Amino acid sequence: MYPPVGLSPEDVVPSGDYYKAEMNRLRGNAIVQAAETEAVLAEILRILDPSATNRTRTAGQLIAEIKKRLDAHTLGRWSWALCAITEAIERRNRIVHDTVQIGYSWRDYATGDGGEHVPVISLLGTKDMDEVDLRNDLERQQEATESAIKILHFLQHRDGESEEARYCETCMENKEGQQADGG
Repeated sequence: MYPPVGLSPEDVVPSGDYYKAEMNRLRGNAIVQAAETEAVLAEILRILDPSATNRTRTAGQLIAEIKKRLDAHTLGRWSWALCAITEAIERRNRIVHDTVQIGYSWRDYATGDGGEHVPVISLLGTKDMDEVDLRNDLERQQEATESAIKILHFLQHRDGESEEARYCETCMENKEGQQADGG
């Protein structure tokens, strides 16, 4: 029952569901985006090692296997992307496994007629986080997916001679850009 009988309004702490909703929505978006990255990583590993497709791996395991299988030149070329993906995976783990908590403080109305609980802190697990932090995490997950797709595209079309590469819009645009630059 709300409000509970026999307690003053100051003693009744709200559930925080209203304030948690946006944070949980952002967490959900980041988790789904991380799953997209994981799917692309599985495709990358399939290209590097076709026998690896039957085993289920986490994103962390996938990125480790990919790094082991890339040659030194490719690893160097895509080190920035691999770092971005690794960082996103590490942040994803916290987003997935920690829960949102909202802390409140009672504030009296200036009129002196009652008051209300006001959210003063939001936590993800034990870390002070808010919607802005989660939006940044979602952006990091999106960047990781984009980086993984770029690596996948490179590996699929690295020789440029396959039929897929000849008809790939991105490859054709890159060739046109190189020709316009004189390369």
